[in-house]
Amino acid sequence: MRRSGRALYVSLMLAIALSLPTCVFSFDSDKTIANIWNKAMDKLERALMLLDEMKDLPDKKVLAKDKEDNIKKFNNIISDVLEIISSSEAKEIRDNIIKLRAKKEDKEKEIREYQQKRVVAPDEGGLFVTTRQEYDEKIQKLNNEIEEIKHNIEVQTDNLIEVLDSYGINVSYNEIQGLLNTVTGYDLAVMYGSFNNIKIITDKLVKLMEENQNDIEAQKKYYGIYALLLKTCVFMEAGFIDKVNSTYYPKLEDIYNQSKELLSNAQEQLNSSKNLSANQKKSLESNIQSLNTHLKVIQQYREYLKKQCKQVKELQMKFESAYDVAFNTYRTISVASDLLGMIKDSKKDLEILINLQVPEIIVFDNENLEREFKSISEQLL
Repeated sequence: MRRSGRALYVSLMLAIALSLPTCVFSFDSDKTIANIWNKAMDKLERALMLLDEMKDLPDKKVLAKDKEDNIKKFNNIISDVLEIISSSEAKEIRDNIIKLRAKKEDKEKEIREYQQKRVVAPDEGGLFVTTRQEYDEKIQKLNNEIEEIKHNIEVQTDNLIEVLDSYGINVSYNEIQGLLNTVTGYDLAVMYGSFNNIKIITDKLVKLMEENQNDIEAQKKYYGIYALLLKTCVFMEAGFIDKVNSTYYPKLEDIYNQSKELLSNAQEQLNSSKNLSANQKKSLESNIQSLNTHLKVIQQYREYLKKQCKQVKELQMKFESAYDVAFNTYRTISVASDLLGMIKDSKKDLEILINLQVPEIIVFDNENLEREFKSISEQLL
């Protein structure tokens, strides 16, 4: 469905590109990409320097620089780079939609409060008394504002579809709802944007290397940063998996246990009490049905996250392997033309990864399922 390889491939080349002179960008380059380039350049070159130092350092030494110290610094730099490359239009649009939804919910809550107050409001008021007609006017005003917000959400949703399409990621309106209503939707939007940011830079990088084929030092640096970006992708995927395992799974388990306890209590009340009215029994039966549905959705949600993690783990392993090969090449090859050839060959290999799927986005079969997922997602965040 999504092309994780392509997305990740996009990520692959940022580091190199970011280590290059700003002049590589032409007048039509996106300002966001240029900003990413400039911010990440120094960090990536520093990370490469740390790796170059590693081979001459002891594993661990008190009061002196060692490999353990270098690894910590390296990991921190790569984390910074991930933060830098995550800036994207897709992420911003998704954030805007989430904010609009929250604003809509606030106004709906305000309407409910006005409706409640209207019930006991007088027909005629005074200086500090609100009449029923005035509450009607307030409610109508809020309804108009909600309609405008709903229109803006639709516009932003269409914009998000167009932006993802420009990234080479073709999604339907229903898939966008999955991106908006699941807890990993934010992470996927960040990944898509990051991948695209790097993809834009890739062709410029190759062209620059072709123009500097006789400069072995420049070629080695570019290829070394290329290897680093492979490692950056590994970090990105590892972060996704860690967040699901350490945050989302435990919270989901808590929600499941709470719902199961409520179900048990409702069943016990229904079965043990002889003094329930027909309406009370009907209410309990409805609660039991809702809780059973909720538990099934939680299981679906768990399976959805599990499948995403499996896909991401597979990609992570492939990129870890690609990084090992690239960094070994960086260390061993000393001829500029060989390095350029290796990068071109690597691009061909990466096309295989491009055809792999990015973590899938769920498509909701009905509005009830969508509401349940949205509710669970809000509890997981």
